[in-house]
Amino acid sequence: MNTVIRRVNGSQGWRGWGIGLAAIAVLLLLIFLAPSRNPYQSGSTYGRGPDGYGAWYATLQRQGITLQRWQKPFTELTHLVAPQGVTLLRVNPIATETTLVAEESRWVAAGNTLIVLGVQQPVTPAPFRSRHETPVGPVRIDTRRRYPRRQIPAAIQATERLGDRFGAIVWQQAIGQGQAIFVVTPHLAANAYQNEVGNFPFLTQLVTQTDQPIWVNEYIHGHRDREIQVQEGRDNWASYLGQTAWVWVVVQGSFLLLLLIWANNRRLGPAARLPEPEIDNTQAYIGALASVLQQAGSHGFVLDRIGQAEKQPLQQVLGLGTGPIATAALIAAWREQTGQSATDLEAVLTPLTHPPPKLSEAELRDWLAALHRLQQQLPARSQGRSSLRSQPPPH
Repeated sequence: MNTVIRRVNGSQGWRGWGIGLAAIAVLLLLIFLAPSRNPYQSGSTYGRGPDGYGAWYATLQRQGITLQRWQKPFTELTHLVAPQGVTLLRVNPIATETTLVAEESRWVAAGNTLIVLGVQQPVTPAPFRSRHETPVGPVRIDTRRRYPRRQIPAAIQATERLGDRFGAIVWQQAIGQGQAIFVVTPHLAANAYQNEVGNFPFLTQLVTQTDQPIWVNEYIHGHRDREIQVQEGRDNWASYLGQTAWVWVVVQGSFLLLLLIWANNRRLGPAARLPEPEIDNTQAYIGALASVLQQAGSHGFVLDRIGQAEKQPLQQVLGLGTGPIATAALIAAWREQTGQSATDLEAVLTPLTHPPPKLSEAELRDWLAALHRLQQQLPARSQGRSSLRSQPPPH
Protein backbone atom coordinates (compact mmCIF):
# COMPACT_ATOMS: atom_id res chain seq x y z
CA MET A 1 0.00 0.00 0.00
CA ASN A 2 2.83 2.41 0.79
CA THR A 3 4.29 1.65 -2.62
CA VAL A 4 1.00 2.59 -4.27
CA ILE A 5 0.89 5.85 -2.31
CA ARG A 6 4.44 6.69 -3.33
CA ARG A 7 3.67 5.99 -6.98
CA VAL A 8 0.54 8.13 -6.93
CA ASN A 9 2.32 10.97 -5.15
CA GLY A 10 5.23 10.63 -7.53
CA SER A 11 2.99 10.90 -10.59
CA GLN A 12 1.25 13.93 -9.10
CA GLY A 13 4.62 15.47 -8.35
CA TRP A 14 5.85 15.06 -11.93
CA ARG A 15 2.57 16.44 -13.24
CA GLY A 16 2.91 19.45 -10.94
CA TRP A 17 6.49 20.05 -12.07
CA GLY A 18 5.41 19.88 -15.70
CA ILE A 19 2.62 22.40 -15.19
CA GLY A 20 4.89 24.73 -13.27
CA LEU A 21 7.68 24.63 -15.86
CA ALA A 22 5.16 25.22 -18.63
CA ALA A 23 3.80 28.25 -16.75
CA ILE A 24 7.32 29.67 -16.31
CA ALA A 25 8.05 29.13 -20.02
CA VAL A 26 4.85 30.95 -21.00
CA LEU A 27 5.69 33.81 -18.60
CA LEU A 28 9.17 34.23 -20.07
CA LEU A 29 7.76 34.10 -23.59
CA LEU A 30 5.25 36.83 -22.78
CA ILE A 31 7.95 38.97 -21.19
CA PHE A 32 10.13 38.81 -24.30
CA LEU A 33 7.38 38.98 -26.94
CA ALA A 34 4.78 41.23 -25.35
CA PRO A 35 5.19 44.92 -26.14
CA SER A 36 6.79 46.63 -23.18
CA ARG A 37 6.02 50.17 -22.06
CA ASN A 38 9.34 52.00 -22.39
CA PRO A 39 9.11 55.48 -20.81
CA TYR A 40 11.90 56.72 -23.08
CA GLN A 41 9.67 56.15 -26.13
CA SER A 42 7.56 59.13 -25.05
CA GLY A 43 8.05 61.83 -27.69
CA SER A 44 9.60 59.53 -30.29
CA THR A 45 8.53 59.75 -33.95
CA TYR A 46 8.52 55.93 -33.89
CA GLY A 47 5.92 55.99 -31.10
CA ARG A 48 2.34 55.04 -31.89
CA GLY A 49 1.01 55.60 -28.38
CA PRO A 50 -0.77 58.74 -27.20
CA ASP A 51 2.54 60.33 -26.16
CA GLY A 52 4.37 59.44 -29.39
CA TYR A 53 5.03 61.78 -32.33
CA GLY A 54 4.44 59.31 -35.15
CA ALA A 55 1.31 61.10 -36.42
CA TRP A 56 3.04 64.51 -36.55
CA TYR A 57 6.02 62.96 -38.39
CA ALA A 58 3.64 61.44 -40.96
CA THR A 59 1.95 64.83 -41.40
CA LEU A 60 5.28 66.45 -42.32
CA GLN A 61 5.97 63.70 -44.84
CA ARG A 62 2.59 64.25 -46.51
CA GLN A 63 3.41 67.98 -46.73
CA GLY A 64 6.72 67.23 -48.42
CA ILE A 65 8.77 68.53 -45.47
CA THR A 66 11.95 66.54 -44.95
CA LEU A 67 12.47 65.55 -41.31
CA GLN A 68 15.40 63.24 -40.64
CA ARG A 69 15.92 61.12 -37.54
CA TRP A 70 19.12 61.73 -35.60
CA GLN A 71 20.24 58.49 -33.94
CA LYS A 72 23.73 59.41 -32.80
CA PRO A 73 25.16 61.20 -29.73
CA PHE A 74 24.88 64.97 -29.65
CA THR A 75 28.64 65.34 -30.16
CA GLU A 76 28.31 63.88 -33.66
CA LEU A 77 26.28 66.92 -34.76
CA THR A 78 29.49 68.89 -35.20
CA HIS A 79 30.39 66.63 -38.14
CA LEU A 80 27.30 67.60 -40.13
CA VAL A 81 28.17 69.74 -43.17
CA ALA A 82 25.46 72.42 -43.36
CA PRO A 83 26.63 75.97 -44.04
CA GLN A 84 23.27 77.45 -43.11
CA GLY A 85 23.16 75.47 -39.84
CA VAL A 86 20.88 72.71 -38.56
CA THR A 87 17.54 72.68 -36.72
CA LEU A 88 17.35 69.92 -34.10
CA LEU A 89 14.08 69.01 -32.37
CA ARG A 90 14.43 67.30 -29.01
CA VAL A 91 11.29 65.98 -27.27
CA ASN A 92 12.40 65.11 -23.76
CA PRO A 93 10.89 61.88 -22.39
CA ILE A 94 11.68 63.30 -18.93
CA ALA A 95 11.50 67.01 -18.19
CA THR A 96 14.90 68.75 -18.03
CA GLU A 97 16.18 72.13 -16.92
CA THR A 98 15.95 75.13 -19.21
CA THR A 99 19.68 75.84 -19.02
CA LEU A 100 21.69 74.23 -21.80
CA VAL A 101 24.96 72.49 -21.14
CA ALA A 102 28.14 74.11 -22.40
CA GLU A 103 28.40 71.83 -25.43
CA GLU A 104 24.82 72.59 -26.48
CA SER A 105 25.30 76.33 -26.01
CA ARG A 106 28.41 76.33 -28.23
CA TRP A 107 26.60 74.36 -30.90
CA VAL A 108 23.63 76.77 -30.91
CA ALA A 109 25.91 79.82 -30.87
CA ALA A 110 27.55 78.53 -34.06
CA GLY A 111 24.33 79.30 -35.97
CA ASN A 112 22.15 76.28 -35.27
CA THR A 113 18.62 76.03 -33.87
CA LEU A 114 17.68 73.81 -30.92
CA ILE A 115 14.01 73.23 -30.08
CA VAL A 116 13.44 71.56 -26.72
CA LEU A 117 10.00 70.24 -25.71
CA GLY A 118 9.50 69.36 -22.04
CA VAL A 119 11.46 71.69 -19.78
CA GLN A 120 11.02 71.72 -16.03
CA GLN A 121 9.10 74.75 -14.76
CA PRO A 122 7.11 75.48 -11.59
CA VAL A 123 3.38 74.82 -11.25
CA THR A 124 1.23 77.95 -11.40
CA PRO A 125 -2.46 78.69 -10.68
CA ALA A 126 -3.16 78.29 -14.41
CA PRO A 127 -5.87 75.77 -15.36
CA PHE A 128 -4.56 72.39 -16.37
CA ARG A 129 -6.30 72.47 -19.76
CA SER A 130 -6.29 75.65 -21.79
CA ARG A 131 -6.47 76.77 -25.43
CA HIS A 132 -4.44 79.60 -26.88
CA GLU A 133 -5.08 81.37 -30.16
CA THR A 134 -2.25 81.42 -32.71
CA PRO A 135 -2.03 82.34 -36.43
CA VAL A 136 -2.32 78.62 -37.32
CA GLY A 137 -5.30 77.96 -35.03
CA PRO A 138 -6.01 77.33 -31.33
CA VAL A 139 -3.35 75.28 -29.54
CA ARG A 140 -4.40 73.03 -26.68
CA ILE A 141 -2.09 72.90 -23.66
CA ASP A 142 -2.53 70.37 -20.84
CA THR A 143 -0.26 71.54 -18.05
CA ARG A 144 -0.28 74.09 -15.25
CA ARG A 145 3.43 74.73 -15.55
CA ARG A 146 4.63 78.08 -16.87
CA TYR A 147 7.91 79.97 -17.22
CA PRO A 148 7.51 83.04 -14.93
CA ARG A 149 8.36 86.23 -16.77
CA ARG A 150 9.89 87.78 -13.66
CA GLN A 151 12.57 85.10 -13.65
CA ILE A 152 13.83 85.97 -17.13
CA PRO A 153 17.18 87.76 -16.70
CA ALA A 154 17.39 91.13 -18.40
CA ALA A 155 20.56 90.13 -20.25
CA ILE A 156 18.76 87.25 -22.01
CA GLN A 157 17.18 88.14 -25.31
CA ALA A 158 14.01 86.05 -24.94
CA THR A 159 10.86 86.30 -27.06
CA GLU A 160 7.62 84.76 -25.90
CA ARG A 161 5.96 82.73 -28.66
CA LEU A 162 3.00 81.42 -26.64
CA GLY A 163 1.77 82.17 -23.16
CA ASP A 164 -0.88 83.67 -20.91
CA ARG A 165 -1.08 85.83 -17.82
CA PHE A 166 0.47 83.05 -15.71
CA GLY A 167 3.69 82.92 -17.72
CA ALA A 168 5.32 81.73 -20.93
CA ILE A 169 4.54 78.35 -22.50
CA VAL A 170 6.80 78.66 -25.56
CA TRP A 171 9.67 81.13 -25.69
CA GLN A 172 12.65 81.74 -27.95
CA GLN A 173 16.12 82.72 -26.80
CA ALA A 174 18.96 84.02 -28.97
CA ILE A 175 22.38 82.49 -28.31
CA GLY A 176 25.21 83.84 -30.46
CA GLN A 177 24.32 83.37 -34.11
CA GLY A 178 21.70 80.73 -33.32
CA GLN A 179 18.63 80.38 -31.19
CA ALA A 180 17.03 77.98 -28.73
CA ILE A 181 13.27 77.46 -28.42
CA PHE A 182 11.83 76.02 -25.23
CA VAL A 183 8.38 74.50 -24.71
CA VAL A 184 7.02 73.69 -21.25
CA THR A 185 4.96 70.66 -22.28
CA PRO A 186 6.55 67.63 -23.99
CA HIS A 187 3.19 66.77 -25.59
CA LEU A 188 2.72 69.83 -27.81
CA ALA A 189 2.15 67.71 -30.97
CA ALA A 190 1.78 64.23 -29.51
CA ASN A 191 -0.49 61.67 -31.16
CA ALA A 192 -3.20 62.43 -28.61
CA TYR A 193 -3.57 65.96 -30.12
CA GLN A 194 -3.81 65.04 -33.80
CA ASN A 195 -7.49 66.09 -33.86
CA GLU A 196 -6.67 69.53 -32.48
CA VAL A 197 -6.65 72.32 -35.05
CA GLY A 198 -3.47 74.17 -34.13
CA ASN A 199 -1.09 71.82 -32.26
CA PHE A 200 0.51 70.06 -35.25
CA PRO A 201 0.74 73.22 -37.41
CA PHE A 202 2.22 75.23 -34.53
CA LEU A 203 5.11 72.80 -33.99
CA THR A 204 5.60 72.55 -37.75
CA GLN A 205 5.88 76.35 -37.85
CA LEU A 206 8.54 76.28 -35.14
CA VAL A 207 10.76 73.74 -36.91
CA THR A 208 10.39 75.30 -40.40
CA GLN A 209 10.91 78.97 -39.52
CA THR A 210 14.44 78.76 -40.99
CA ASP A 211 15.82 77.17 -44.16
CA GLN A 212 18.00 74.80 -42.17
CA PRO A 213 17.84 70.97 -42.49
CA ILE A 214 15.51 69.56 -39.83
CA TRP A 215 16.52 66.69 -37.59
CA VAL A 216 14.65 65.08 -34.69
CA ASN A 217 16.69 63.56 -31.87
CA GLU A 218 15.83 59.85 -31.59
CA TYR A 219 19.04 58.97 -29.78
CA ILE A 220 17.55 60.07 -26.44
CA HIS A 221 14.66 57.65 -27.08
CA GLY A 222 16.99 54.66 -27.37
CA HIS A 223 17.32 54.43 -31.16
CA ARG A 224 20.82 53.92 -32.52
CA ASP A 225 22.41 53.76 -35.95
CA ARG A 226 24.23 50.54 -36.76
CA GLU A 227 27.72 51.95 -36.29
CA ILE A 228 26.72 53.49 -32.96
CA GLN A 229 25.34 50.14 -31.79
CA VAL A 230 28.69 48.52 -32.58
CA GLN A 231 30.60 51.25 -30.77
CA GLU A 232 28.38 51.00 -27.71
CA GLY A 233 28.29 47.18 -27.72
CA ARG A 234 24.54 47.00 -28.40
CA ASP A 235 24.71 44.84 -31.52
CA ASN A 236 24.05 41.42 -29.91
CA TRP A 237 21.52 39.68 -27.70
CA ALA A 238 23.81 39.52 -24.70
CA SER A 239 24.31 43.27 -24.58
CA TYR A 240 20.62 43.86 -25.19
CA LEU A 241 19.62 41.63 -22.30
CA GLY A 242 22.25 43.25 -20.15
CA GLN A 243 20.53 46.61 -20.62
CA THR A 244 17.04 45.33 -19.89
CA ALA A 245 15.35 44.32 -16.66
CA TRP A 246 16.31 40.67 -17.09
CA VAL A 247 17.27 40.52 -13.42
CA TRP A 248 13.59 40.90 -12.52
CA VAL A 249 12.76 38.10 -14.92
CA VAL A 250 15.17 35.81 -13.07
CA VAL A 251 13.80 36.93 -9.70
CA GLN A 252 10.21 36.30 -10.76
CA GLY A 253 11.10 32.94 -12.28
CA SER A 254 12.94 31.90 -9.12
CA PHE A 255 9.99 32.95 -7.00
CA LEU A 256 7.61 30.90 -9.13
CA LEU A 257 9.96 27.92 -8.94
CA LEU A 258 10.13 28.11 -5.14
CA LEU A 259 6.36 28.49 -4.99
CA LEU A 260 5.98 25.42 -7.18
CA ILE A 261 8.32 23.38 -4.96
CA TRP A 262 6.43 24.45 -1.85
CA ALA A 263 3.06 23.74 -3.45
CA ASN A 264 4.23 20.32 -4.60
CA ASN A 265 5.32 19.34 -1.10
CA ARG A 266 2.43 20.87 0.87
CA ARG A 267 -0.22 21.78 -1.64
CA LEU A 268 -3.22 21.39 0.66
CA GLY A 269 -1.57 19.80 3.67
CA PRO A 270 0.13 16.44 4.16
CA ALA A 271 -0.35 13.75 1.54
CA ALA A 272 -3.55 11.77 2.07
CA ARG A 273 -3.17 7.98 2.22
CA LEU A 274 -5.25 5.93 -0.16
CA PRO A 275 -8.05 4.00 1.57
CA GLU A 276 -7.17 0.36 1.99
CA PRO A 277 -9.66 -2.05 0.40
CA GLU A 278 -11.73 -4.17 2.78
CA ILE A 279 -10.53 -7.77 2.88
CA ASP A 280 -13.11 -10.60 2.64
CA ASN A 281 -11.70 -13.06 5.22
CA THR A 282 -13.92 -15.93 4.03
CA GLN A 283 -12.85 -15.51 0.42
CA ALA A 284 -9.23 -15.16 1.48
CA TYR A 285 -9.48 -18.36 3.57
CA ILE A 286 -11.06 -20.25 0.68
CA GLY A 287 -8.39 -19.06 -1.72
CA ALA A 288 -5.58 -19.97 0.65
CA LEU A 289 -7.07 -23.41 1.37
CA ALA A 290 -7.55 -24.07 -2.36
CA SER A 291 -3.94 -23.16 -3.02
CA VAL A 292 -2.72 -25.55 -0.28
CA LEU A 293 -4.93 -28.43 -1.52
CA GLN A 294 -3.74 -27.89 -5.08
CA GLN A 295 -0.11 -27.91 -4.03
CA ALA A 296 -0.68 -31.11 -2.00
CA GLY A 297 -2.59 -32.84 -4.82
CA SER A 298 -5.58 -33.58 -2.51
CA HIS A 299 -8.05 -33.99 -5.37
CA GLY A 300 -9.95 -36.79 -3.62
CA PHE A 301 -10.50 -34.66 -0.55
CA VAL A 302 -11.86 -31.82 -2.68
CA LEU A 303 -14.21 -34.19 -4.51
CA ASP A 304 -15.51 -35.66 -1.25
CA ARG A 305 -16.12 -32.28 0.42
CA ILE A 306 -17.88 -30.75 -2.56
CA GLY A 307 -19.88 -33.91 -3.26
CA GLN A 308 -21.24 -34.20 0.29
CA ALA A 309 -22.11 -30.49 0.28
CA GLU A 310 -24.03 -30.82 -3.01
CA LYS A 311 -25.78 -34.12 -2.15
CA GLN A 312 -27.98 -32.73 0.64
CA PRO A 313 -29.54 -29.91 -1.44
CA LEU A 314 -30.27 -32.50 -4.13
CA GLN A 315 -32.09 -34.72 -1.60
CA GLN A 316 -34.15 -31.78 -0.41
CA VAL A 317 -35.20 -30.91 -3.94
CA LEU A 318 -36.38 -34.48 -4.48
CA GLY A 319 -38.20 -34.50 -1.12
CA LEU A 320 -35.92 -37.09 0.49
CA GLY A 321 -34.91 -35.06 3.55
CA THR A 322 -31.39 -34.50 4.80
CA GLY A 323 -30.57 -37.88 6.36
CA PRO A 324 -28.33 -40.56 4.83
CA ILE A 325 -29.88 -42.26 1.78
CA ALA A 326 -28.70 -44.96 -0.57
CA THR A 327 -27.37 -43.87 -3.94
CA ALA A 328 -29.78 -46.23 -5.77
CA ALA A 329 -32.78 -44.65 -4.00
CA LEU A 330 -31.60 -41.15 -4.92
CA ILE A 331 -31.19 -42.14 -8.58
CA ALA A 332 -34.64 -43.78 -8.69
CA ALA A 333 -36.27 -40.67 -7.18
CA TRP A 334 -34.50 -38.51 -9.74
CA ARG A 335 -35.78 -40.54 -12.66
CA GLU A 336 -39.30 -40.63 -11.28
CA GLN A 337 -39.62 -36.91 -10.46
CA THR A 338 -37.67 -35.36 -13.34
CA GLY A 339 -38.18 -37.92 -16.12
CA GLN A 340 -34.60 -37.24 -17.19
CA SER A 341 -31.64 -39.53 -17.67
CA ALA A 342 -29.60 -40.23 -14.57
CA THR A 343 -26.28 -40.42 -16.42
CA ASP A 344 -24.90 -37.15 -15.03
CA LEU A 345 -26.29 -37.97 -11.56
CA GLU A 346 -24.54 -41.36 -11.59
CA ALA A 347 -21.28 -39.67 -12.77
CA VAL A 348 -21.48 -37.40 -9.75
CA LEU A 349 -22.57 -39.90 -7.08
CA THR A 350 -20.44 -42.92 -8.05
CA PRO A 351 -17.07 -41.37 -7.07
CA LEU A 352 -18.64 -40.47 -3.71
CA THR A 353 -19.66 -44.06 -2.90
CA HIS A 354 -16.73 -45.75 -4.60
CA PRO A 355 -13.87 -43.25 -4.47
CA PRO A 356 -10.93 -44.08 -6.78
CA PRO A 357 -7.61 -44.90 -5.10
CA LYS A 358 -5.96 -41.81 -6.64
CA LEU A 359 -7.83 -39.00 -8.34
CA SER A 360 -5.98 -36.92 -10.92
CA GLU A 361 -6.63 -33.22 -11.55
CA ALA A 362 -8.10 -34.05 -14.99
CA GLU A 363 -10.56 -36.50 -13.42
CA LEU A 364 -11.53 -33.87 -10.83
CA ARG A 365 -12.24 -31.41 -13.63
CA ASP A 366 -14.41 -33.93 -15.44
CA TRP A 367 -16.37 -34.60 -12.24
CA LEU A 368 -16.91 -30.85 -11.67
CA ALA A 369 -18.17 -30.53 -15.24
CA ALA A 370 -20.67 -33.35 -14.65
CA LEU A 371 -21.79 -31.63 -11.42
CA HIS A 372 -22.37 -28.42 -13.34
CA ARG A 373 -24.50 -30.14 -15.95
CA LEU A 374 -26.50 -31.80 -13.20
CA GLN A 375 -27.19 -28.47 -11.51
CA GLN A 376 -28.59 -27.11 -14.78
CA GLN A 377 -31.11 -30.02 -14.86
CA LEU A 378 -32.48 -29.39 -11.33
CA PRO A 379 -36.09 -28.24 -11.04
CA ALA A 380 -36.68 -24.46 -10.90
CA ARG A 381 -37.42 -24.45 -7.17
CA SER A 382 -33.87 -25.52 -6.46
CA GLN A 383 -32.20 -22.61 -8.18
CA GLY A 384 -30.00 -20.67 -5.79
CA ARG A 385 -29.56 -23.54 -3.28
CA SER A 386 -26.14 -24.69 -4.48
CA SER A 387 -23.00 -22.73 -3.90
CA LEU A 388 -21.67 -23.79 -7.32
CA ARG A 389 -24.92 -23.45 -9.28
CA SER A 390 -24.22 -19.98 -10.64
CA GLN A 391 -20.60 -20.66 -11.54
CA PRO A 392 -19.29 -22.37 -14.67
CA PRO A 393 -17.02 -25.38 -14.27
CA PRO A 394 -13.31 -24.63 -13.92
CA HIS A 395 -11.03 -25.14 -16.86
